[in-house]
Parts: sequence; structure tokens; C-alpha cells
Amino acid sequence: MELSLLKNTGLLRSWAKVGEVYLAEDTSLKRKVALKFLTELLQQDPMAQKRFLKEARSTAALDHPYICHVHEVGNFAGKYYIAMEYIEGLTLRDKLREGALPLKSAFKIAAEVAEALEIAHKRGIVHRDLKPDNIMLTEQGHAKVMDFGIAKQVSSDKFVESQEKTLTESLTSPGMIVGTLTYMSPEQLLGKPVDTCSDIFSFGLILYEMLTGVHPFAKFEPLNTVSSILHENTPSLSQYLNKYPEQLDNIIRKTLEKDLSQRDFSAGKLILIFNQLSEGLGLKLKPVRGKPKKLRLRLGIIAGSALFSLLLGLVGWFFWPFFTGPAVKPKQFEKSVAVLFFEDLSPDGPAKL
Repeated sequence: MELSLLKNTGLLRSWAKVGEVYLAEDTSLKRKVALKFLTELLQQDPMAQKRFLKEARSTAALDHPYICHVHEVGNFAGKYYIAMEYIEGLTLRDKLREGALPLKSAFKIAAEVAEALEIAHKRGIVHRDLKPDNIMLTEQGHAKVMDFGIAKQVSSDKFVESQEKTLTESLTSPGMIVGTLTYMSPEQLLGKPVDTCSDIFSFGLILYEMLTGVHPFAKFEPLNTVSSILHENTPSLSQYLNKYPEQLDNIIRKTLEKDLSQRDFSAGKLILIFNQLSEGLGLKLKPVRGKPKKLRLRLGIIAGSALFSLLLGLVGWFFWPFFTGPAVKPKQFEKSVAVLFFEDLSPDGPAKL
């Protein structure tokens, strides 16, 4: 593959201490590709190079429409790179910044991510870092799972080796748990061996966030988030949704089981469920008594304020004649102009030079 970095594009993505992705052109096939490089520091680390090449091999083996395709591995200007499919679109994280997704959109994305996981799991590969940042949404609205950078081959007994071994192989600093804390399974947080069930837990977290717009366990402090994932019950969907398919309660409960032996959903089963849901089959809407939590509070405040204003008005109307005195002749004031300091609160903000 003959490559040329495209000018005036800059970084496509970057993550601290690990790597950077640039836009390039495959001049032989006249197509855009994304080039993933290790940082300068990790380029000098033989173990980091080994894991980098392992990522390429893991992902290249997963040829599927919902997985970002790896074209080749090579050396460009003295640096190892992975040439990947260039995806025009935005990440699921970008999409979630706008809030919860419509149910049908969430079901469609969930089905496609489950398909990507199924092909990986069938080939004995656990992603271990599934999160909204690692799911691209194409311009056509399809999901593409990326960054199998810490993926691990599953051994014959279904479990991967202990996290204690993988710590030293991480592309991050030595001693860090491999993955992203906010989307880790309990067993992964505890440094225990992980299997495909760990990806199912991460899937459940992403599903909950797509449906409600919030992460079920996220706290302000990372350690509190870890504690919440390990010990707290999953908040009910009824706190955020007015009506939803009754199957979702069971799906959320099963995918987010703390005990992995009780987390008995496979990726294949999830594909069937969400394909049916996205097509509207078996779509029994579960009514929630009253309004969702946030809406009930807001309506209560509005109703209370309206009632108070009405009572105040009636009292004022009744007692006003007793407090009004003789009419006072208006005083003639001179016209004047006040120049005040102000803050620009227009949606576009202050003008830029």
C-alpha cells in the first residue's frame, strides 16, 4: 500500500500516552484511510509494539460490516502504523451528548453492536474496552465497533488469562487496569479473569445510556463510579422513560448482573432481541405510573407556582380597596439616557475577529 498523509487535516483522534490517528490516502487504490500510530515514547517500547501488532492481527481477523476494517500494518517514516478503514461520521459518544436516542435508533445500534461482538466472540476474542467512544456511527446510520487495542484471545476454557498478566502488556502506564473504568465489568475492575460476559456487561451500560441519556453508575469521582458498578443496584428505566417495551427491564437486569454466572445473555441472543424490537415485533409498551422522575418534579414545581400565584392574586384583589389612598398627581420627570454595562448572551456568543 502506497500512502500519503493528507495535508490540512490534522489529527482525527488521539488518546493520551497511547497513540494518534491521522487521515491519509492510499495512492494505489485512490482511497482515504486512517493511520493509527503509537506515540513517540511507545514506538521505542518493544512490548508496546508487540501489543500494537497484536491489535492489528486481532482486528484483521474480524471481517464484518459492523467492525472497522484493518487494511494492513506497516512502517511509515520509521514508525509502525495500522492502516484502517476511514469512517465518515461521528462516535456514539458524540451522539449521546445530544441526549437519549429514540427507542428505534437505540435498538438498531444495539443489534449492530451485538453482531460485531458475536463475530468476535465466536473467534475467541473479547474486546475489553467497549464504550461509546469506540463505536462509530456512519453517515448511513450504521454502527462500526473500533479499537480492539486491548482485545484478548480467549483460551480453551473460555476465560482469558488473569488481568495480573495483562497489566504489564497494557499500552498505558504499568500497573493500570486494562480498559476504561466507567465501562468495565465488575470482574474486570477486580482484576479477575474475564470472558465474553465482560463485553456483555459493557454492552448493557451502553444500552442503558442510549435509552436514558445517562450512565447508570457514573459518579463525579472515578473511585465512586467503581464502587457503584461493584455494589449498587441498576436504577430502574422508569426513572427516565415514560413508556418502553417491557422486555427492556429483563434485558437491562441480565446484562448488568454483578455475578457473571447470572449474566447469561449471549451476543447472538441480543441480536435476535434487538432486531425484533427495532422492527416493532413484540413491542409491548410498559406504562409507567405517573411521569418520569425528572418530569414529575418539574410539573410539580410549575403547578405549585401557578396555584400560589392564583391565591396571591385573589387576596390582593380582595384587600386592595382597603390599602389604596387618594390619587397622587404624577410627577413630571426629565427624559434621560442611561448607558449600562452588559453581557452578550446571544446564542452565537460575542462576535469573533
